[in-house]
Amino acid sequence: MKNLKIFWLILSFTVLMLPSLESKPSGFASSLLDLKKNPCEEQQKVVDGLIKKINDQNTPAAGEDKSPLEKAEEEIERKQNWLDDFRCSKEHGTNVRQERRDRENALDGLREKYAQMLAITEQLKEEMEKFKTACKTALEDDESKESLDLKEFELIYQREEEAYQKKREALIKAAADEEFIRQMEELYKWEEEEDCPKYYLRLLKELERKVGESESDYRTRLIDFQRRYPWKPPTAEMPEDEAKERNRRINDKWNKGFWEKVRDAIKAKIKDLEDNAHVVPAPPQEENEQPKEEDKNPDDENALPWEDRKERQRTIDYRGTLFGGWLVDPGAATFEMDQMDGLLKSIYEQPAIYELLAEELGGEFTLGTFSTAPVFTETTTRPGKQGGITLTNEFLAHCEMGIQFTYSNAMTEAHFPVTTLNFGSTDPTPVTVQGDYTLQQKSMGLRTGGNYRFSNGSWQPLLGAWAGIVQQHETVTATIADVNWQLGEKTNTAFSYALEAALRWQSPGSIFINLQGQWSQTGGNKNYGIALGVGLHFGG
Repeated sequence: MKNLKIFWLILSFTVLMLPSLESKPSGFASSLLDLKKNPCEEQQKVVDGLIKKINDQNTPAAGEDKSPLEKAEEEIERKQNWLDDFRCSKEHGTNVRQERRDRENALDGLREKYAQMLAITEQLKEEMEKFKTACKTALEDDESKESLDLKEFELIYQREEEAYQKKREALIKAAADEEFIRQMEELYKWEEEEDCPKYYLRLLKELERKVGESESDYRTRLIDFQRRYPWKPPTAEMPEDEAKERNRRINDKWNKGFWEKVRDAIKAKIKDLEDNAHVVPAPPQEENEQPKEEDKNPDDENALPWEDRKERQRTIDYRGTLFGGWLVDPGAATFEMDQMDGLLKSIYEQPAIYELLAEELGGEFTLGTFSTAPVFTETTTRPGKQGGITLTNEFLAHCEMGIQFTYSNAMTEAHFPVTTLNFGSTDPTPVTVQGDYTLQQKSMGLRTGGNYRFSNGSWQPLLGAWAGIVQQHETVTATIADVNWQLGEKTNTAFSYALEAALRWQSPGSIFINLQGQWSQTGGNKNYGIALGVGLHFGG
């Protein structure tokens, strides 16, 4: 009886719930109904999102004049130029291999990011196929028998894919050409007198069969060249650290999707060269058949192996140096009897000077001693200071020509005896004191000349020659006791020439330091000096 009551209770509860179930389906049932109404809504959102990304890539942001794709292309070109300038530069740091690798890695990273941007149309194609499948399945289950029209999406895809495919092909070709050049530059070094764009063309030209080269030799050369690529297994005699570095590069780079395509392009290029090894290039034209200089097209001669590269030529290559140092032997004039006669005249012909000296010395005095004539003794030349600015321009390989402004001073001192006798004292014994005779020279000059640079590494020996005009100003003073007076001054202009030898340290950037020694002659004076210079290299 109790069980029967429970049964009727459950039945009554079920009857009461039926109206609510009919009027409002559960959450699961509701989602199924929504999916039936919009069978491919979620997949269409994915496709619309990718189309929006493509439009964003090709549309400049607010306040900018270039789209993200254009910015990426511009940055790749800038980094490529940055690497090329390093290849055709005479200023390298001490770790050239690491510096070049850093620049190569920076360029590779930009190409990878650009390849990811260009892969969006391939992703769009995959999502559109999913879109078709999802919507087709949903419509087959729909009793309304509606059709699916994807013409709008197809047109958008075809238009964008054509443009993006061209960019992808150009990117892979540029990356492959760059890899060829990286391998070739290790075999065929840059010659300093060679124009940079022509150097790149020469490197790629080395891949072709040369006139007079047999087919077997050409194939052997290509095989040896292929062995240098990083994806090749290291040889048994390769040092362990180099083998580890090779394996690291393979894992970090050549196993990625973009670089696998580049590797395939490189292999296809080499295979094409091997397949056409029997084709021998025509002999070069005779000298009289060469096109005239005015008929040559510079765009053809200096065209770079990848697209959209600007021709770059060296316009300026200047160095400015600020230096300072010492004149070890200024070579000031020696003091003879003419200078002594001038000293005597300045004392005895100027009563004021004579009275000051007599008062300071305490009585009568005479130059020299009572038994000897006055002479200069202990002539001493002090090291003088020098400085200046040099500005040079490189007009030929290793040759720097320019102008140089110089300043220097020097001082030569000599002593002479002065004998004094005080007649007013109880013991008028002669007393000898020391007088000083000083010649100060200050020079300013302007020279022109140049240096020859023996090497282009971090340490650069130089040898230079300079010639010009120097203006010298001389001042002569004398001191006895505490009395100091000027005997005279004069200014003269003289021809000057100098020989210099220097050792320059060139930093990885634009700053350099010079340690230089010099020998020069100005008028009748010869001197030797040393100086330290700090400079800036700009242009090139």
